[in-house]
Amino acid sequence: MCMKVVGIAEARRRLPQLVRAVADGHGPVYVGRRGRAEVVLTVPSAAPAPPQRRELAGLVAIVSHDALVEGRAEIRAQVADGLARKAEIVAGPPKARSPRRR
Repeated sequence: MCMKVVGIAEARRRLPQLVRAVADGHGPVYVGRRGRAEVVLTVPSAAPAPPQRRELAGLVAIVSHDALVEGRAEIRAQVADGLARKAEIVAGPPKARSPRRR
């Protein structure tokens, strides 16, 4: 059996007619480019079942507003401590001044 591939532009122009033909039982319609099928118009009973969606159990933890505020405060304190340590490292110990030559 040779399948005929309808071009995208033609399928766009004739879409209502193609849908009616498939619904009336004339078989699936292949749509594509350059003679290669890219999609198929078919009746829902012939189409594969859509994937089943599952709940996102265990992936998301719901926290209270208070926990968010505490977490934010903890992060800010850690950032401030890290910046203070960096400043001490960069500044280093105070250097002794040597007398100036004239």
